[in-house]
Amino acid sequence: MNVLSSVFSNLLKGKYYLLAGILIIAFIIGATEFIHQVRGIPYADLTRDPNTISLKPKYIGFVSQIGLFFWFGTVSLCLASAIILKHLAGDSLYVLYFRFFSFFTFVLGVDDVFMLHDESAHRGINEKVIYIIYIVSLLYFLVKSFKLVFKTNFVLLFIAGLFLGLSVLWDVLYSSDYFIEDSFKIIGIVFWFLYFLDTTIKSVINTTRGTIIEKA
Repeated sequence: MNVLSSVFSNLLKGKYYLLAGILIIAFIIGATEFIHQVRGIPYADLTRDPNTISLKPKYIGFVSQIGLFFWFGTVSLCLASAIILKHLAGDSLYVLYFRFFSFFTFVLGVDDVFMLHDESAHRGINEKVIYIIYIVSLLYFLVKSFKLVFKTNFVLLFIAGLFLGLSVLWDVLYSSDYFIEDSFKIIGIVFWFLYFLDTTIKSVINTTRGTIIEKA
């Protein structure tokens, strides 16, 4: 009986996470079924590893796969920090900052996984338009948050932006030279992650000490 009570108690404590898990899983399975029914794509092509389906060696896409770890690692850092700082200090500039970058990085990561900018080009939308939307959105938010940015180790962010920008530029000018483009890209992604690793750790530590609480 004590075991059942403990299980029930834990379920109640984690009810929101349980509900979130159910909704996420339902969305994934539902989307898979929808694509299968509407597009006629076999289940195996939607659920299995791409290299297994294509019978390619496991090292195919090595650098790209590593980049995804850093993209979504950054998403987790920013999202967790926004939640923690909201709990510690209420709404603040840092909470808004991390919320924005958790969403923005998630979009970049999803684009990278599913090659959305390439897909848009196939549908008649110039991929340069997608790049411009990303750049303008980022610059607009950074300008609005410039006071906060300069309190962080912004050199890391600058390096990340520089190399991601070079990757985009190289893609536009020399679309067939993948090594240089993807080298620039992985450098940018790694420094993007390192910037937010440094910023999230320092912001949480300093907020617990009451030194960076700034209301939004």
